[in-house]
Amino acid sequence: MTDTLSTRVDSIGSSIEAIGSRIDSSLGKLNEAGDFVRDLGATIRKKLPDGAEISIAENSIENK
Repeated sequence: MTDTLSTRVDSIGSSIEAIGSRIDSSLGKLNEAGDFVRDLGATIRKKLPDGAEISIAENSIENK
């Protein structure tokens, strides 16, 4: 008799590894738990139209 849970876990692990190999590594990487961790880059200062300045990460959505 096959251990169904073990088979499913192995299958899911293989799927995660396959996805990990297709991710653009310049955007981030998979941690040991299999979660994608985005590389936000260095903190920079950005001047807003009203003259205020904010600190943001260079790869963050706020810097687009």
